[in-house]
Amino acid sequence: MLRIFARAMAVLCLALTTASCVATPSQTYPQPEVSVVTVPPVITPHKSSAPIPTFAYQRVTTPWKNGDFEKGIQIFWHYPASDIDTTHKADFLLDYAVSLGANSVAISFPIYTDGVKPTRVYTDAATPTPEQLGLVVDEAKKRHLRVMIRPIIDETNIVAQDPVGWRGSIRVADTAAWFASYDAVISSYVPMAVSHGVDEFVAGTELVSLQKQTAQWRALIQQIQSQGFTGKISYAGNWSGGLVDAFPTLGTDAYPAIQLGDSATVEQLTGAITAWMMKTYTADERSRMTVQEAGIPAISSMYAHPWYWGTTANPILNFTVQANWFAAMYQAARAAGMQGIYYWTLDTNLYAPVANPQTDYPGSFYGRPAANTIRQQFTNS
Repeated sequence: MLRIFARAMAVLCLALTTASCVATPSQTYPQPEVSVVTVPPVITPHKSSAPIPTFAYQRVTTPWKNGDFEKGIQIFWHYPASDIDTTHKADFLLDYAVSLGANSVAISFPIYTDGVKPTRVYTDAATPTPEQLGLVVDEAKKRHLRVMIRPIIDETNIVAQDPVGWRGSIRVADTAAWFASYDAVISSYVPMAVSHGVDEFVAGTELVSLQKQTAQWRALIQQIQSQGFTGKISYAGNWSGGLVDAFPTLGTDAYPAIQLGDSATVEQLTGAITAWMMKTYTADERSRMTVQEAGIPAISSMYAHPWYWGTTANPILNFTVQANWFAAMYQAARAAGMQGIYYWTLDTNLYAPVANPQTDYPGSFYGRPAANTIRQQFTNS
């Protein structure tokens, strides 16, 4: 259910009935198998040749240890700049994560495939290099954060050929050739993960059409391990469709359709989300699973389609919708026996001096009531 990591948003469509919602959307919303992320406009970073200043960074007061609940923030890292700019962005975003009470961060970044019937996987200018990610991981480790690395296939090329296509619907003719290309890209980040102390490497995300290729996934796991990575290796499933049996560590991108309106209480939302988790995943799966994505735009009438990250012509911002969803998702993850939660997302396009919670794109939680909700959940339990 993750979204399009693209410079422009895509509107995915299938019919959706929202009659049970209290508030009626101003337009008909599509119901795809995947949620859509709208990435904020790219802001050209400030270039400087000055030395990186000494930064009084914040540290996690109670660092995560094995067996602890992962209280995480997702950071989408794209359009890398100079090393100085990378470090400055990391300083800001990681300190903000720590200020919310996080003990963990996931660093997601885009990789690419060539359309709906792809033959290869590759990186482009928006993809950070292993060296650039190493700088970010180092800053996270200074703050005593648990670190997850999460490459994810961007959907730009897919949607360009099929408006309702997404990473989970690609149709690969030659799976051996495609996986060879995919594995090469994934493996290129493993030495960085080893040398910089990454705790978890997500080897695949939402690739529903390829989840039955168990032998290929096992081979990739073995390749990552053969390169010396001893941390957890996981797969994140789409909320609507299955997992990969080969992975002992699991994730879910949790965007269930909850048929409640804007006036629903946190308790009502928690009950509905918990029921979805218990029905969708077995007790064993939940015991090995984190919610790798928990997000929703701050717009009215979103509970029935939290994956929809497009906008109406005049979106009705509703910060309470977002804040209550965040609280309910955390409480549900705890109740269902999950191992952690990661809120989607902080974005490297976020520019603090001009960020405005009243006008920023609806998917952001920066500076909004949902951020306070994260802080309350993380610090009180």
